[in-house]
Amino acid sequence: GRSRYILVGDLDKGSAYEMYDRFGFRDRDVVWGYIGGKIGDMVRLYEWRKEGIGECEALEEMLLSERRRIEDIIEGVRYGKEEYEYRGGRYEIVYEGVKRVLEVFSERYEVSRFEIEPIYRDYLVNKNVLFYEPIRGVVKPQGVLIGRAIREVIRDVL
Repeated sequence: GRSRYILVGDLDKGSAYEMYDRFGFRDRDVVWGYIGGKIGDMVRLYEWRKEGIGECEALEEMLLSERRRIEDIIEGVRYGKEEYEYRGGRYEIVYEGVKRVLEVFSERYEVSRFEIEPIYRDYLVNKNVLFYEPIRGVVKPQGVLIGRAIREVIRDVL
């Protein structure tokens, strides 16, 4: 009763396209396919463009960066021992658990929280790979870019 949950999410397509125009992005459909309406990714793309790097090249670099980050997480749990604290207990995070969660997002962008083991959901939210929206009880990638990186990792690595 002391506060209200306010979702600060991505922009819808129309609003995103307006922002793309303000940033000077040329191919709005391509940009939408990579970053959607995530303001932070728009700023990252803009910064790359300011350095003289082309839009498509910058988007590919951004995607590669997210892909490598996810691969590093997978490698860490596959070849190391990763523990995570969840609701007062310490749990080992294992490769198969992370793999199961990521595979859920191979076909769908958004799933019910009940489709994912809570320890792994929490762990991947903490690693900024997934986003948990508590009011609707849904889990999804942190953004379109990470969703795309997850699908590539599932296809090529897992």
